[in-house]
Amino acid sequence: MANLKKETIYFTKEIDAMLKKSLTLFLIALCFSINVNTFPAQAGISTFDSSIQKQYEEVGYTTTKKALTEFKNKNEKFNDNNIKNIDNAVPIDFTHKFGRITKRAELELEYVNVRTKSLFNIKVSSVQSSLKQRSSNERLMSTKEEIKFYAFENEKMHLIRFQHNGWEYEILANKKGSDNDANLNTLKQVINSITSQA
Repeated sequence: MANLKKETIYFTKEIDAMLKKSLTLFLIALCFSINVNTFPAQAGISTFDSSIQKQYEEVGYTTTKKALTEFKNKNEKFNDNNIKNIDNAVPIDFTHKFGRITKRAELELEYVNVRTKSLFNIKVSSVQSSLKQRSSNERLMSTKEEIKFYAFENEKMHLIRFQHNGWEYEILANKKGSDNDANLNTLKQVINSITSQA
């Protein structure tokens, strides 16, 4: 029990750090978008796009295509079906998408919509151990297709974790977006989309 409490504290801090990192980038982009609204439309869009891209590049992000290709090259078992299923799974309309390989060799993809303030983050890593509860706040659940996953939510976001075909997926969606219908049923659909034919 003491170990689970320690893991819960660590897990909560890890989630907070991940959310803060994503929201910080997102807010910087959002603040800039407010400023460029006074520019002519064409100039504003190109200036804004290069600004948000620069903010993400400064913390190691590139295009999702490059990140997926790099991850695929480093992981032979990660195939084109995995790539297609991940891109098709994103439940928000996004204005920007970025990807990177983390220091832990995880694939991290981030989809944002600066107009609606929606944010969706996916991490993929090879399975190191069986799926375990990391926090007492996580609930073990399963989809109709009997894929088990852990779900965690607070007032800011939803987080789910599951494993499939040797890969562990961690998906974070914020609750702030005006078009972000990220509820548990939506995230179950994301699991089904990612695991179909992968």
